[in-house]
Amino acid sequence: MTSLVQFSVISYQLSVFFGFQRLAFGVQLFEQMVFDDRILLLMRSKLTAVGLKIPVT
Repeated sequence: MTSLVQFSVISYQLSVFFGFQRLAFGVQLFEQMVFDDRILLLMRSKLTAVGLKIPVT
């Protein structure tokens, strides 16, 4: 029984880890796409400013 619990915990940790890896890769891919397009870069800076409550001049 304990081995089954250990296995489930390990599999859960692995799934969480790979989920974070996939999320980080997705963010990197999104950053790359945004960086390639100046309009999207401007939009991202404005969205970041809105998210941080900083007015953009």
